[in-house]
Amino acid sequence: MVNYEKLILNKSNKILVIGDLMLDNYVFGVCNRISPEAPVPVFELLNEEYMLGGAGNVVNNLLAFESQCDLISVVGDDPEGRVLLELLKSKKNLSVEGIFTDKARKTTLKKRYISSGQQLLRIDSETKEDISQNLENSIFSYFKKRIFEYKTVLISDYNKGVITRSLCSKIIEFCRNNSIYVMVDPKDKDFNKYLNANLIKPNLSEFAIALGLTKINPEQVFEFSNSFKSKYNFDDLVVTLAENGIYYSGKNSSIIPTISKNVFDVSGAGDTVFASLAICLNNNISLVDSCKFANAAASIVIQKIGTETTTISDVILKLKNHEYNN
Repeated sequence: MVNYEKLILNKSNKILVIGDLMLDNYVFGVCNRISPEAPVPVFELLNEEYMLGGAGNVVNNLLAFESQCDLISVVGDDPEGRVLLELLKSKKNLSVEGIFTDKARKTTLKKRYISSGQQLLRIDSETKEDISQNLENSIFSYFKKRIFEYKTVLISDYNKGVITRSLCSKIIEFCRNNSIYVMVDPKDKDFNKYLNANLIKPNLSEFAIALGLTKINPEQVFEFSNSFKSKYNFDDLVVTLAENGIYYSGKNSSIIPTISKNVFDVSGAGDTVFASLAICLNNNISLVDSCKFANAAASIVIQKIGTETTTISDVILKLKNHEYNN
């Protein structure tokens, strides 16, 4: 069995996350009757909870894995931005020095209404335009000042304006020139934005769009992966396949089947995979074994409501009970 226990012991290799920060608001209630005003259910509020979303959820997963990490992002000068800052400040050993405030932006808020374990409605409020050139310059200057503290950089691009094309290109180029491993979780349709990244992690739909296709099935990923990596000069490709598991392509390629099919909420599962890959690769675990760890971690969090996390110990236990290691 792979020595995943070393992930618990080795916390010296720091990880830097750069990307779009979001506030996830889960509103829990019950729907027991229909409104007399219109044929719609009446939602009776019970309680609500705020969670870190987007790049914040990647950080949350890394912290749950007891990894040393930092975050660079942008929030608006609004109540949602202040809630996000308080959530980040509450995290042990996490600095908010790299969080920039932009008075011209609205903090991304995703409000989800949940009843009986089912999501009824999601309301989004956000600014999607690119950050200003001045703010981009400030972020890149801060990045260059801090970058040599880290072994790995994660670009969490939710296409909300923080990861502009020029900023993304400059970060990847700087990392490549200084032998710092850079991983990207992409949302932009044009993958030229991520040219030369070490690892790219789209889901199956995003991979199809990048290929200029409407849809592909998991088996077709093998057909396109080598030419795709060559076109954009990616070293490694990881494609999440939802209920079909994870595909990886490095020196070798294969599909790792999913472990659990008891899905309650897939919110943030991609962030869990991204953080899992990062902590493993950051500790010199092979790509295939990193994907096995990530697959097991995702199988745990999708059985929870909200952008939840898991621990290294729980993932190791999951793997020990699974056929990967038989």
